[in-house]
Amino acid sequence: MCYTFTLKKTHVNDRRLPSASTIEGLECIDVGKSGNVYALDARRVVKRYEGDIDAEIRAEREVYERLGRHPNIAEFLGALDDGSIILERGQVLRDRLLAEQQQTSARSMIPLRTKYRWVKQAATGLQHLHDHNIIQADVGCRNMIIAHRDGNLKLIDFEGCSIDGKGPNSSYEWFSYKPSTPRATVQTDIFALGCAIYEIVTGSHPHCELKGFKDAQERVERLYESNQFPQVAHLPMGAIMLDCWQGKFKSMREIVESIELLSHGQSTTKSRYVKSWWRMMAVQ
Repeated sequence: MCYTFTLKKTHVNDRRLPSASTIEGLECIDVGKSGNVYALDARRVVKRYEGDIDAEIRAEREVYERLGRHPNIAEFLGALDDGSIILERGQVLRDRLLAEQQQTSARSMIPLRTKYRWVKQAATGLQHLHDHNIIQADVGCRNMIIAHRDGNLKLIDFEGCSIDGKGPNSSYEWFSYKPSTPRATVQTDIFALGCAIYEIVTGSHPHCELKGFKDAQERVERLYESNQFPQVAHLPMGAIMLDCWQGKFKSMREIVESIELLSHGQSTTKSRYVKSWWRMMAVQ
């Protein structure tokens, strides 16, 4: 399916909003590959692009406007005259997971039931992208937020997406990509989601022990190309991670359906998912 698209005029005229010259006076809460994110208030942020990246700016606007409102996509609230965009505010998922690792109280730990819900929401949001002929091409916990408004997991950062089959301007993180031709496909997004699930469950990304090596990416790609993946049989949702990596899922919708099987505890041919669910519940 192909789309024809014209950017809507969604500029925001609000005297309470900063001008392009005063954005830098706001608190910078995140630094990304294409620009900085500033806190506008408790529920909104301004993403200001840096450098000569008109194509990326246009691509991200196109993605947000094509996708429309969805419970698992960060809400696009408009744009300023300089091209900066306004989005709903949330905590980057990776920051949330890192904060959990620093806690000593069991009460401060994220319940596995919550992590299970986040994984389902991530897959649901990615299916929405794929339904609109968009490949994120950078799936990972750094591009997911837990929204302040409703606590849902939502996807962010779409400036490097593959749109209508065009090559992406983003690349997956070094530990979440198995070389593919074309470089970004539904399958590469699924593979990377398996790595994100691993990080959500364990608090660390796959092969974190290789991070200090200069050739870490090459090492990991060799492992993946020879179908050598982290040991996950003992982990909650481990069977789902492995099926993401082994190419057994053909769509994000199948992942959502498999997670739903866990929640219902059904006895089906996918019993290993149910076993993962009960293992997860036993930890509660």
